[in-house]
Amino acid sequence: MAASAPLALAFRAAGAALAAGTALVAFRVRRDGRSLRLRFVPVTAHWIQTGVHLALYTAWAREWNEVLRHAPHIAAQIVFYYAFDLLLAWWRRDEARTGFGPIPIVGSVNLFLWFRDESFWLQFAVLAVGAVAKELVRWERAGRRTHVFNPSSFPLFFVCAGLWATGGDPRTWAGDIAVTQGLVPHAWLLVFGLALVVQSRFATTLVTLAAVVTLYVLNLVYTLATGVYCWVDVGIPVAIFIGCNFLVTDPATSPRTARGQAAFGALYGLSTFGLFLWLRSVGGPGYYDKLLFVPVLNLMVRRLDRLGGPAPSRRANLAWMAAASAVFAALFGTHFLGPGHPGKDLAFWEAACEQGRWHACASFAERLDSDCHRGEWEGCETFAKLLEAGVGVGRDRPDAGYHLALACQEGVASACARVPEFLASGVAEALAGACDAGDGLSCLVLGALGSGDEAGAPDAGRDRRARQRIARACELGVPEACEFLRRPLPAGRIPAAAVP
Repeated sequence: MAASAPLALAFRAAGAALAAGTALVAFRVRRDGRSLRLRFVPVTAHWIQTGVHLALYTAWAREWNEVLRHAPHIAAQIVFYYAFDLLLAWWRRDEARTGFGPIPIVGSVNLFLWFRDESFWLQFAVLAVGAVAKELVRWERAGRRTHVFNPSSFPLFFVCAGLWATGGDPRTWAGDIAVTQGLVPHAWLLVFGLALVVQSRFATTLVTLAAVVTLYVLNLVYTLATGVYCWVDVGIPVAIFIGCNFLVTDPATSPRTARGQAAFGALYGLSTFGLFLWLRSVGGPGYYDKLLFVPVLNLMVRRLDRLGGPAPSRRANLAWMAAASAVFAALFGTHFLGPGHPGKDLAFWEAACEQGRWHACASFAERLDSDCHRGEWEGCETFAKLLEAGVGVGRDRPDAGYHLALACQEGVASACARVPEFLASGVAEALAGACDAGDGLSCLVLGALGSGDEAGAPDAGRDRRARQRIARACELGVPEACEFLRRPLPAGRIPAAAVP
């Protein structure tokens, strides 16, 4: 598949930056009369993490086609990171060391966030920030100098904070990533099984165990207090479970004593839970919950290690692995983890919303939105009703129209039948005015609902005008519009009376 123009530009910009960096290093080396050396140092942890990431991505790609499309971009990022890391090292000293390390760093970043084509140049900037922090921000631990921050989580923290502050989250796939990872069959079993492979070689089991147990206890307290579930239809989302098992368990940036590891994991669970509730309350992207506090935890590592306790021996680590397996079996068997969570029952949330339980209407809307993204098109129509009425979510007629159009396009007859009612009372005119003023979503809704020409206009004319509106929405930066252009219009299923 040919790269889009913005994506190709991002690749060229990254290549130009590396070329400029190479020229600067070459100039400095020649000026100082230095001789550069490269030393390959394979680390067992890195190639094991590489294998684990490959397994995760393979399973994920079977459920979401964007992962396959993104695979060459990940490969390009790996090449970029290797080159940038070497240039950074040679700028500061004669010998550069490399190994398999860049592969899991890039893999970890892309497990949680990647940018859409229009902003993909920022993906390389994220990796550069991580590499600079790993090279420059260092301290003494246990008699050796090592990097302070997890090289994956540190740049993710800054980019997520920046995106939220500037409203730039639509430029990423972060929300889709968090949702689609949960579509992988037996996702929790897969993640836990792969984590056991890592834990059998590296004594970080206690970090994960403490994080998961803390999240379970907090969920239990929340449900007893409110009568509903925190993460709507799952005890611990797969993306957070991945964070517990792989993001915060980097041996170089996590505690080495037993008590320190337990505190580190518990604080990660507590911070993730608290951040999710806070982000949801202020209208922020809740799926940043697992990323924002990790650098703070990294800064606490030396203090946490002072809590004492011996570093987990191999025998002690095996005992903790057995305990973790028992806990996982219990949580999976009671449906706290896995696909059988009681929050999956849509009727539960509908009843909870009617009963006025804490945040139940918002969770009902979130569940419908999630169902819609998973291809359960009736959920799109119901979610459109909530958006139109402002129940559980802010009233948003353009977004309601988008979800209604999506349901109609996918053959939900009741959604198509509701189109005339939706477009009545001046809504169509308001959307047309907003579209003319540059609101891309309004353009998409009008086009997707097949409107554009006078009522009774020939289908071909309506379709042409509809596609012009959708193309305009795509130009205005609405990614869903670009996707709609690749689909047949639903106009044939919409009554002529619907067309303004």
